[in-house]
Amino acid sequence: MNNDSMQLTLLTLFALVLTVRYMASLTKGIKPVLLLRREKRLREKAIEAVPVAAVMMTALLILRNIFTPHIGAFLAAGFIPPLLIQRFGFLLSFSSFILLITAYWSLGSNWRVGTGDEEVKELVTGGVFAYTRNPVYLFFNMFLGGIFLINGHLLMLAFLALVSGSLHLLILEEEKLLERRFGSVYEDYRKTTPRYL
Repeated sequence: MNNDSMQLTLLTLFALVLTVRYMASLTKGIKPVLLLRREKRLREKAIEAVPVAAVMMTALLILRNIFTPHIGAFLAAGFIPPLLIQRFGFLLSFSSFILLITAYWSLGSNWRVGTGDEEVKELVTGGVFAYTRNPVYLFFNMFLGGIFLINGHLLMLAFLALVSGSLHLLILEEEKLLERRFGSVYEDYRKTTPRYL
């Protein structure tokens, strides 16, 4: 499997998993996207929008690299990782889907994109959430880190840093929300389960 087919496989799998999850939510009458709601402060909107925009830009950059590499070739500045590193990157990204899929399964009808105090119905602590409080965000770090190891593009590294940093800020906001909503139950969960790994 070459560099392009590894990235296209991962991108296709990502799109498929998100589409299936989104459609499953809609069939249950759940509106899973809470981004950019009017009642949110500008800071909250920015914290939620930045990782979404960066992931979308990453997907577009991957597609540009594969299908139109001659257009904006400067966007691919970086290095070509050794094949062993590329394969490790593919395995890292591919295996990260275990986190994503098990997290979606554990969340059930609690899955949302964005935060909203009124949308948090129960504190999910079972399944993969017994090992990490943020498996979905951990997925994005592993997925994008693997993509960078596959192609070595410095812009991918910048997107990885942007997504990781903005997701960390989002996690801090969510922790405040969960502490307000669940009090000592969340505090006990937080003490026994790591934020990442």
